[in-house]
Amino acid sequence: MRRLDVQTPMPDGVSHGTLHLPAARRPWPGVLVFPDAGGARETFRQFGDRLASMDHVALIPDLYYRAGEWAPFDVVTLFTDPQERARMASITSVLTNDRIIADSGAYADFLLARPEVSGSAIGTTGYCLGGRISLIAAEGLGPKVAAAARPGRRSVAVRRGAA
Repeated sequence: MRRLDVQTPMPDGVSHGTLHLPAARRPWPGVLVFPDAGGARETFRQFGDRLASMDHVALIPDLYYRAGEWAPFDVVTLFTDPQERARMASITSVLTNDRIIADSGAYADFLLARPEVSGSAIGTTGYCLGGRISLIAAEGLGPKVAAAARPGRRSVAVRRGAA
């Protein structure tokens, strides 16, 4: 398994992220993993590594790229510290459905253009905020998304015939 630092050209800048690749060098299904409100951090990179170990190419993007250099959130105090909650609210408030769909399209195009990714559609998943974004992306991107999941919520969307 390999992990690469990547930059995805976005509608409003550049999103830094990590691309997680299986050990075998051939095309595999692509998965876009949306982080939770805490943002892209090692927990999600480990999840990307796990997906790569199961023969998927996973992209873990920085959803907050519009904020520029932002300090990571401490998820232990994120919802109990009023200042951190306010900071998170200001960063997430720009994630309108239209921006989520536009950003997701750029992430999907980035994945689908990679030689390591097979097929004409990707999967999406995410937890908490990322789960919501995953389902919005699936609806907004149509046939570019073959399947979407929001773990823990019994929410799964699958498009038959896509891949």
